[in-house]
Formats: sequence, structure tokens, C-alpha cells
Amino acid sequence: HCPFKAAAKGNLNRHLRKHAGSKPLECPHCAYTAPREAILAEHLKVHTLAVDAVVNGAASGTPTERSPECMFCL
Repeated sequence: HCPFKAAAKGNLNRHLRKHAGSKPLECPHCAYTAPREAILAEHLKVHTLAVDAVVNGAASGTPTERSPECMFCL
């Protein structure tokens, strides 16, 4: 039994997605999905940072989890 109690219906719906594992929001640049807009927004920074690094010449040339392949070069 889950002890969570919500003050608003939107909060309950967000909480229920945790139990269901629902991630309805998709990244437009990769296969990542997120349960909430704030989490997706945080993920999108990965793509912005990677593009900035390529443009500014700071890319190491080796894609990592935090620095995915350039979406323009695919």
C-alpha cells in the first residue's frame, strides 16, 4: 500500500505514473523518454551542450552518455 496523498489531482496523476513506469514525453533528438516536462527539459540540455561543444571546438570526438553524437552529423 502506497502512503502518498496528493493535494491536487495533477500531483496524484504524476505520482501514479511512477508506479506505472509511464514516460509519455519523448526527446525530439533521441530515443529518450521522460515522465515529466521538467525531467525532459533537463535531458535536452545534454543535446544543447553537445552542439555547443562541437561549435566551439571543445568536443573530444568521443561521444559519451553525457555527450551524444552530433545530431547534425548523423
